[in-house]
Amino acid sequence: MKWLHTIYKMMPLRKEFLSNRYLRITYRTELNDPYDYHPFRSDIEEHKERYNALTNGSYVPSDRHLIDNHLNGIGVISFTEAIDNITMWSHYADEHRGIAIGFNPKHSFFNDLQRVRYTRQRPSLRKEFPNIMGTELFFKSDEWAYEKEWRLALSFTKADVLVDKITKEESTQIPIPSIGNNLAMVEVPADAIQSITFGALVKEKEISIFLDALAKDGQLSHISLERISLHIDRYEVNRIPI
Repeated sequence: MKWLHTIYKMMPLRKEFLSNRYLRITYRTELNDPYDYHPFRSDIEEHKERYNALTNGSYVPSDRHLIDNHLNGIGVISFTEAIDNITMWSHYADEHRGIAIGFNPKHSFFNDLQRVRYTRQRPSLRKEFPNIMGTELFFKSDEWAYEKEWRLALSFTKADVLVDKITKEESTQIPIPSIGNNLAMVEVPADAIQSITFGALVKEKEISIFLDALAKDGQLSHISLERISLHIDRYEVNRIPI
């Protein structure tokens, strides 16, 4: 990944990120592409014995739910190169009211980072890419190509903490494979963070909160700040240092 200098995680304006540095390992049912985690038919046909073992001998080609559940213990953290994409800010950063955290992809935390490949046809993954874990997670329709996505596929056993969606209480007891009503979170090392970019609609007083937090934390003093500005003449965005 020598050519990739920064990857970004777009999110709502999470003020607590600077104090806990948590990123969510997303569970399979909460991804927005229905093809994620779904084995390709060509791979299913070529690996009947494997899927028979996974389903206790009850393999039926049409029973997809019996087949794709073998990845239930794995979630993903998604990143992007597309920091200047207006649609990405709308979809993943609270309609331009959120932030994009820039990370160093060469940091050891990202050793297993892989680029998502976009194709028109679904390839025979096990035959063409036998060494990629959870191959289905790294191929998507070319209709998603504008996202320029990179992914970390992580077992939920790698989570540092579970956060209850309702009470926000934290627990270090990680039930596998189901995480139920919890958010599985992993802590990112401070030195893996390069920058914070604020969306075009983030208010100045909210930016000030981040500035104050960074000033008080010596581990984060290296982080650069910028904000998105809407181009006055074109459907483009500019990044302006703060």
